[in-house]
Amino acid sequence: MIASTGPNTITTSWQQFTYVLSVPEADSITDYNDLRFRFEPTTSGGGAGSRLIVSWAQLELPSSVLPNQWGIKTISNDILDPQILNSQESAQIIATLANPIFSNGLLSIVISSDNGIIASHSQLIP
Repeated sequence: MIASTGPNTITTSWQQFTYVLSVPEADSITDYNDLRFRFEPTTSGGGAGSRLIVSWAQLELPSSVLPNQWGIKTISNDILDPQILNSQESAQIIATLANPIFSNGLLSIVISSDNGIIASHSQLIP
């Protein structure tokens, strides 16, 4: 078991609960293909038992990328095609470089799309 939370007070209405893993908990996940959620209802008092119905469980990963890779962190006004960058939308790109950036160096970024649109930017690193 990597983490547990609770108890949460459950009512007869649909509810949403959130649990955020700590950095050590998240770092202890070694196989995302074998990651499982387990929900265990418990009751108190002498009444009849209750059951727990879970309609959705989601794992949200932090916006980070491995060295020498990049990813889209967010897309603004992402209405037309969710999770696809369209014209009139802007994206925040995150990247982790494989090599360090040195002072007085030039950092150049070139982004190209499948249909040949190219955007570039260069900046002198102080």
